[in-house]
Amino acid sequence: MRLPRMHRPMRPAALPSMPLWLKGAVRSLSQPAAPVYRRRRLMAVGVLAITIVLLGALCLAGLSRRTAAVGASPSDSAQSARPSLHRMQVPRSRSSLHGRAMGENDLKASDFGAKTLDWRASSGGSHPNLGAYGGVSVDVSIGRQRVYVRSHGVTIYMMIASTGMDDSTPRGDFTVSGRGPHFYNPGDSMGADYWVSFLNDEYLFHSVPTGNDQGDYIESEARKLGEPASHGCVRLTVADARWLYEQLPDGTPVHIE
Repeated sequence: MRLPRMHRPMRPAALPSMPLWLKGAVRSLSQPAAPVYRRRRLMAVGVLAITIVLLGALCLAGLSRRTAAVGASPSDSAQSARPSLHRMQVPRSRSSLHGRAMGENDLKASDFGAKTLDWRASSGGSHPNLGAYGGVSVDVSIGRQRVYVRSHGVTIYMMIASTGMDDSTPRGDFTVSGRGPHFYNPGDSMGADYWVSFLNDEYLFHSVPTGNDQGDYIESEARKLGEPASHGCVRLTVADARWLYEQLPDGTPVHIE
């Protein structure tokens, strides 16, 4: 028996290319609201609603990513693309003063309490192995009471120093030539350990002052480290002076200004 024309299921038009489950949902919506199709239609409506919500969420996520990419500044991209220095050029260290290119804008020793400086220990962190570097040179800043050890112009270590009182440390370009474990000057009643000469065995890098014996450090003089206090030499902590004595080769250029 054929159904009257008004109750025949409607044959939907051909659907465009889409997933089979979505075609089924759309076909179900085209069915009449007879009790046989009511449950299917409700299910199709639910599936279609969930699909719309998911598609909307995906569109919003894509838009957010595109907006973030457009809003990134050119400097951020340039910073991420900038190559880092080779670790053999600037070694890592536990000290914030060691392992970066340091310049004339560094603080003076007095700016962070040189009076409390441990004059026996290294003043710039762990010492690099100078044998692993080429183009080693030494720069002394009288104004900042600093000694910079550089490799091809890049600072690899910085030390707190004391240069001569009354501007008695010579300025200019010199060369390391000679060294010794200890000296004593009877005229000044002081000596020092681990000396390295940069001018005629008269002007030296050396430790804080000692008495007549090696290791007999004069603490009152050691506390002056970080301000002009010598008779023209460049005083260093005991550890820093020993490091130069052991590793700084003869012929190293020294610039003082």
